[in-house]
Amino acid sequence: MGKNEKRAKEIRACDASILNVMSGALLVICYSFALISTSIVAQNDIPPVKIAFIADIHLHAPEAAAARLPKNALPKDPVSHAPILLRSMRAQLGSTRLFNENIIVFKEALDDVVEKNIKLVALPGDFTDDGQPVNIHALKEILDEYRQKYGLRFFAINGNHDPVRPFTQPGGKRDFINREGAEISVMSPSHQECMSGRSDFCSELLKEWGYEEITQSLSEHGFLPSPADKLYETPFNTANLDERHWRWCDEEEFCVDMPDMSYLVEPVEGLWLLAIDANVYRPKGSLKGKQFYGSSNAGYNALVKYKPKLLDWIKDVVVRAKKQNKN
Repeated sequence: MGKNEKRAKEIRACDASILNVMSGALLVICYSFALISTSIVAQNDIPPVKIAFIADIHLHAPEAAAARLPKNALPKDPVSHAPILLRSMRAQLGSTRLFNENIIVFKEALDDVVEKNIKLVALPGDFTDDGQPVNIHALKEILDEYRQKYGLRFFAINGNHDPVRPFTQPGGKRDFINREGAEISVMSPSHQECMSGRSDFCSELLKEWGYEEITQSLSEHGFLPSPADKLYETPFNTANLDERHWRWCDEEEFCVDMPDMSYLVEPVEGLWLLAIDANVYRPKGSLKGKQFYGSSNAGYNALVKYKPKLLDWIKDVVVRAKKQNKN
């Protein structure tokens, strides 16, 4: 295969990654990466940097989620015989995504990454299904394991499912199944259905974490700088998680600090990875009540309205990348 043919093949592969990335919140000009990396191959015979993109994992950990529930009420894993908390088939048929299989598929995908000798992995949004503590912890364990065993580095950015709202709130689902296959509800204790006794079971593991808890738990996987990074910056001139927010105030002079985890990282010399937190949680009425709409239907028009300074920072990053010949 000639060099030009190899270049075309790599560009097409990276184009496919772009389609995958745009469903999350990580924006990478991957097409440019492919062009430049293959150009380096042609001139200097230096292998191109490989990056894997795994978007929309929606990880659900069935065995871990069942930990605090009555064992005899739930189905069991056919291999380990441990109780598992599964979503119903109706839930999956009525959704654009799967739930129960995702943790297995994710590990298979990481094994494929290892086999291909890829060391940089981008997780562009929706790495969990609604940011529940049990699923965040399960994800962290997997990322830690692959980092320690194989030297993988992960760069996560949150999507509209992690978190569902900017601050922690009650959560749960009404479409889990019991051992007979009937649908049951499992909610967090502070959820109205648990407090009123209408939920079948209650578990603190299923509340929906906000930015603070999620980013602190996954801080070593992109949300904070690593000693290995050549560069790490945010729109706020600080990596401190507590200081990365926009100050929003309404006409009643109530204000809220709205988190934003956008960051720029240079994991290897010459390669810039730009992670954009595109979540916009529009307030419901006054900011005093701290009630917000979800970010799933906000779109980039809302980003322009609510995060104009983020766009200014992105423009500045692009200008600097060109001047410094960063890819």
